[in-house]
Amino acid sequence: MKKIAFLILAHTDVEQLHRLIYALDDNRFDIYVHVDKKKNLDEFNLNRLLMKAGLLYVCSERYEVIWGDISIVDATLAMYAQARKNFDYSRYVTLSGLDYPIMSNDQLYSELCTSATEFIGGGQLEDRAFMRVDWPFFWRNPLGFQISRHIVGNKLAYRIITMLRRNKHKSLQIDGKNAMIYFAPQWHALSGVFVKYMLEIVLRNPQIHSYFKHSFAPDEMLIPTILFNSEYSNYATTFSIKQHYNDMAVTHYLNYGAKVQIFDEKNYGDIINSKKMFVRKVASGKSEKLIDMLNEYRNNEDA
Repeated sequence: MKKIAFLILAHTDVEQLHRLIYALDDNRFDIYVHVDKKKNLDEFNLNRLLMKAGLLYVCSERYEVIWGDISIVDATLAMYAQARKNFDYSRYVTLSGLDYPIMSNDQLYSELCTSATEFIGGGQLEDRAFMRVDWPFFWRNPLGFQISRHIVGNKLAYRIITMLRRNKHKSLQIDGKNAMIYFAPQWHALSGVFVKYMLEIVLRNPQIHSYFKHSFAPDEMLIPTILFNSEYSNYATTFSIKQHYNDMAVTHYLNYGAKVQIFDEKNYGDIINSKKMFVRKVASGKSEKLIDMLNEYRNNEDA
């Protein structure tokens, strides 16, 4: 039987994480959870969850995850590697602990296991967008503060960052071939054959990790760069980098503006009409009624 691995990055809202896990509890699905190393793993109570059909794994290799930092890539790759070692999955789906399925489990399985599609949408970095890799972003430093694009309005900080500008090449070498830099939303559903290829590429080409180490949000560039410079790009969706982030998210319904919107029951119609697989994001204390409505919708879809 073909199986799907769901890879969940979690750092907060234990109650919501449990709701997500139980929603995906299915004998066709296995679930892998990476809990931020800054958090006390025991507080997430993952070893006490009573799974009825699927298997739940806690990622054994944990990272201290910092927003916008390479640590997000490291945590994600750790889940990919652990899952790939356990089983030859047909599909690998990345999620956050604040996601929730819109489609029923039957729909998800049918959509994800009967298509050669790489469920990811991305575009080539160009023009000003290349500051993501051309400017240094020091998310970790001995002084304990973040130097990022959010302080470039400060004249002194701007001068310092400008002096540190790296003028990096607009491409890198992957297996000796020139590869352009691509961007895509972090959340995707990739085929087992591509994941096997991607993990091998990362091992053979350590310069990929080095290239993105001090970039801005490398979780939105490292894997897309590998995919869109391979034959698997033929099965993915290509966008202009000027396309809105919300529209580029192939698997998720989301609303990224100044902040990421937390959805509630008032957004139910837009969510189910989106025809997306998951909604991001939902949270305890605001989204319970919406989740009840989505559960009813999902049950009716399976009926």
